Amino acid sequence: MAVIEHSKTQFRDFIVEYYSRCIEAMPGIDVVGAKWPFTNMIPDLSDFDGRIISRDDTRPNDWQELDEAIGNIHYNMVVRNPEWGRFLEHPVGICVTWEEAFANDIYHPETIHWSSVMGDRDRFKELQTYLKNKPWDNRQEYYYLHRFLTYYSPYNHDVDPPINLGAWERHYALHSRCLHYFVPAMQAALSLIGRKPVRCKFETLYGWKDLLPQEDIFDRTLEMIDAKYHVPELYNEDKMLRFEDDLFVVLRKAMRMVREAATLIDIRDGADVAECKKRLAKSDQNPLMQIFDVVRFSRIRKGRYGFYLREPKPFDSIRLVSNEFSLLRTFFTKTALRAYGQLKCGEDDASLETIIDAMKPDLIDRSGESVIRTICNAAWKGSGPGKERELLEEITPIYGDYYLILESVLADARKINAGLAVQESRVLV
Repeated sequence: MAVIEHSKTQFRDFIVEYYSRCIEAMPGIDVVGAKWPFTNMIPDLSDFDGRIISRDDTRPNDWQELDEAIGNIHYNMVVRNPEWGRFLEHPVGICVTWEEAFANDIYHPETIHWSSVMGDRDRFKELQTYLKNKPWDNRQEYYYLHRFLTYYSPYNHDVDPPINLGAWERHYALHSRCLHYFVPAMQAALSLIGRKPVRCKFETLYGWKDLLPQEDIFDRTLEMIDAKYHVPELYNEDKMLRFEDDLFVVLRKAMRMVREAATLIDIRDGADVAECKKRLAKSDQNPLMQIFDVVRFSRIRKGRYGFYLREPKPFDSIRLVSNEFSLLRTFFTKTALRAYGQLKCGEDDASLETIIDAMKPDLIDRSGESVIRTICNAAWKGSGPGKERELLEEITPIYGDYYLILESVLADARKINAGLAVQESRVLV
């Protein structure tokens, strides 16, 4: 098969076309961008984790209209341009308003990594300046420590399989190991050690070159990326395994430095990763952040489900459907509902019955209760290959109604959190 190689210019042109269609679908969009700076993306190998910032008068129904439109945009563009299947693998991940992006109560450390592709660049620069000047606090440490512990292990061959890559599949092995495993872990570690967010993946590699000048792995990684992974000698399995070992040797060195830098929890005793994660899970984090995290991802979800279920060939969505169902089983249901139970009911592990009762009558009626139960019952069923698609088909028609409930939950959670903050300030006075 001939390898079609797209340039950075073609990549950007395609992104601009994609997001121009998004803006046509919802004129209230002010900024369309990506999770990472554009320079971090490799044409033909990178997917595009989209981010949208809209006007403050954007309402849940507006997000629903955009959700449906984006699902159709992806479907039509994959049919027309199957060679861009990898880029189009994920519809937009996160959508927020300006108020949410600037708000301190739902501040998310990830936002500083975003880049603007098109839209109101001046206001986006204002947001980036605000975030850069934000003092380091426990929320940032939690975010980066959680990321580091998530990535810290020998390379896992089951986590990031090559899909929708066509003739670029053989190059993906190195891309996955470099930019989806090693660099994200080292980026989180460098942020923790310096107590300052490191925004760019290349900034990460150069930063570590200064910290560990004796290690050649950073130059090797930069050279591979620059060559777009045309490194035939590493296509040999034994040599690839040795490269993985070299990466983990450096990760272990980073772990020793992270142990000394961490202040949120004490991990200087050499606790293994599982124990570190347990300690971090017990740290005092505001459940409001978890609710907001779920909502900002839920705004473009039903359209994603529809796109994957239609699966325009040769686009492969089997693994993507499985991933979505795993997220539905945990993040979009258990995480969100448990966090609301903590805020509303004061219980760390409130039952679904308790949480539903707490929502009535202000947030849901009988119809809303039915939606929650249907979503949770389907999501929490035992599943396997094939069954996940069937259950996702069952859930998709009502996910929009579930999303609207989540927006109500977020609004209520912010009110509760504001009241708690006022009470705390009075106690301090």
